[in-house]
Amino acid sequence: MAILSFEEYKRQKLKPEFETSVNKVNPYNGKVIRTVDDLIEYKREYNFELYTADKTIINPYTKENFATFDEYQQFLDLPLRWEYDEYLKNVSPPERSNFYFLKKTGNTLILIVKIGCSGILLFWWILYIISAVITYFLNLSNVNLHNQEIGLLITILIYFFFIISTALIIEKDDKVSNLKSELSNLEKKLNNTATFYEMKYEDKLQSLEDEYREKNSELETNFRHKNDDLVKSYSQTKLALDKREEEINSRKVYIENIVNETSQKYPWLATIYSELFYSVDKKIAADLKNKKRPALKASDSVMEIAQEKRQLMKENKMLEYQLHYLETLFPWLEDFEEADPYKAHDYIYATENNLEHTEYDKLKSWLSPEEYAKLSTTEKYQLALDRYQKRKKSDWDIGIEYERYIGYLYESKGYKVKYNGALMGLEDMGRDLLVEKEYETLVIQCKRWAKSKTIHEKHIFQLYGSLVVASIKDPQKTYKGIFITSTTLSSLAKKCADTLKIKVKENFDFDSYPLIKCNLSKTGEKIYHLPFDQQYDRVDISPSKGEFYAYTIKEAEAKGFRRAFRWTADK
Repeated sequence: MAILSFEEYKRQKLKPEFETSVNKVNPYNGKVIRTVDDLIEYKREYNFELYTADKTIINPYTKENFATFDEYQQFLDLPLRWEYDEYLKNVSPPERSNFYFLKKTGNTLILIVKIGCSGILLFWWILYIISAVITYFLNLSNVNLHNQEIGLLITILIYFFFIISTALIIEKDDKVSNLKSELSNLEKKLNNTATFYEMKYEDKLQSLEDEYREKNSELETNFRHKNDDLVKSYSQTKLALDKREEEINSRKVYIENIVNETSQKYPWLATIYSELFYSVDKKIAADLKNKKRPALKASDSVMEIAQEKRQLMKENKMLEYQLHYLETLFPWLEDFEEADPYKAHDYIYATENNLEHTEYDKLKSWLSPEEYAKLSTTEKYQLALDRYQKRKKSDWDIGIEYERYIGYLYESKGYKVKYNGALMGLEDMGRDLLVEKEYETLVIQCKRWAKSKTIHEKHIFQLYGSLVVASIKDPQKTYKGIFITSTTLSSLAKKCADTLKIKVKENFDFDSYPLIKCNLSKTGEKIYHLPFDQQYDRVDISPSKGEFYAYTIKEAEAKGFRRAFRWTADK
């Protein structure tokens, strides 16, 4: 029987798959697959899952994304539609048309003949009954012979009509039988044709599938071979690179060990360093001298500069080695690497010598002469404080700011704080803060470093050394060490701190806090001090005495505090 619709063809193609999938559960809706329609629903939901998982699938014919799932489903049905189109081409169109026409015409004729014959028979029986009734009444009545003859004539006509009708029905039945026979023959012929082309199609499809499997197997084999070759080549290359990297790292470590450990004992390393660059300069001078148009004067100048440069680089490298060696012995020197030398010197010199300035000398870094003369006391000091807080800060400034913040926190808890780092500079020996309360004395080291940096054990040893020195100088007191940092310690540094009983506070970030120190002098005067004052770090704040930190000048003055015009040794 010919298949003359795509959906019917699709169902026919799914029958083998349906036989293997029947009674299985559709994972998308939980229903059991019992019909081909259930299988079609499962495949549609599976394709929809693929489509939603990757909506960037490109139609190879339009080179664009599929706009909807239906469009994607139609694309998936294309191979089956092509098969169906080939199938229809193989089924003769005239036969297909004749089949449908004859089938429809034959069915119609059969229906008409059946209805016509039934009508004729019904009509005959009605006439027969009528004639019988008429004859009966004529026999009962005393009618003349002429009327009886008329009744007999009518009866004869009815029988004659019945015979003719029966003959017509028999004739029509013969034609219907012939039509049925012809229709049956056409159906058999069409089925045979369809079966032939189906077999031909299946043979062709099987041939193509075999060819596809063969080509696919060949491609997979080639791919595996290529992949194996690439993996092997990659492994060999990686092994060679790893070995080379290991050699380079080994040499690098060896050189660093020489530089770090023997720089003080083997100054010849600096000579080798300078000679290396000197050889490069000599090569440049030789090239100038030996080129096509020699530059003899330039060559002599380069050689003269190269000799001077060699000596300078040697001395510079020696000093660099010495500084690195000193930093290894004294870790606190690292805190001064980023400080402006002039600024650090002026800060320490002014602090140590208690220099006195005019009032404007203290503010000239933050206010112009016009602003100082024009603004009120409250306004000019507040403006100076605001600009001080917004200034660009060096690493030195950041370190001092962090120490002051930690000191503020302890002063707020009732501790007496001495700002060693800010007051003593290089002489603090790693004791940034000395914090006392009753019988407890804390030696605090502060490190505000970037989160990417790590505190190593040498800084812990430095703080422990400070504890030992403090205990020797004042054995009556018990000292405890605290290391506070904005970053983290290495694992070895933590173990060292635990062993030496030094408390560690990691990731302790800086936060904003009030900067104005409101202090009571020995005579009871209420004086406030600003962070850019030279003697700011010498001023203690005791909350128990009514002293405090203020955020603004207005807040300090509202509580009766005034500016310290000249610093004295009252405090």
